[in-house]
Amino acid sequence: MKFQNYILGILIVGLLFSCASSSKLSSQGEQKEKLSHIIESKNFEIEVNWALPFTTVSLQNVFNALAPIGSTAGRINLMGFSSFLKMKGDTISANLPYYGERQMGGGYNTRDSGINFETAPDDLKIEYNDEKNRYELSFSAEQGTEDYRVNMVVLPNLNSYINVNSSQRFSIRYEGKIKELREE
Repeated sequence: MKFQNYILGILIVGLLFSCASSSKLSSQGEQKEKLSHIIESKNFEIEVNWALPFTTVSLQNVFNALAPIGSTAGRINLMGFSSFLKMKGDTISANLPYYGERQMGGGYNTRDSGINFETAPDDLKIEYNDEKNRYELSFSAEQGTEDYRVNMVVLPNLNSYINVNSSQRFSIRYEGKIKELREE
């Protein structure tokens, strides 16, 4: 009798786990569909919540005295700031704060110290990576005399990662969430 109860218990637990995993798969499929719709519409915004600069000794020394609450030199909290990368049709615009060191060129004025551009890139690539279950986007942009190479990864859970390589600054990475833009 004990053996039968033991077997029955294992079957019930197995049934519960199989039901949970199928609903999880269904949910993942819905997330993937939603993401596909957002990316293919080319009408989205990535709201940036974190900046992850290339941390050098100089940046570490300066940042220790100036760090916002909840931040370190390698991970800066941007929640509450208007930091974004938007795509509307064939136009991509960005307003991203920059933390890091300049390698050359440019001034240290406070007006255009961030990564700000609005462009219609002719080298935009949007690909879905089946192996990694994610979208990968890349393009080039420029702001004055500075050139940027932007690579983005967007996951089905809507988490987004933006890597910006610059001709005049050390690279920086941003993390945020993608969302569909509302019609105005």
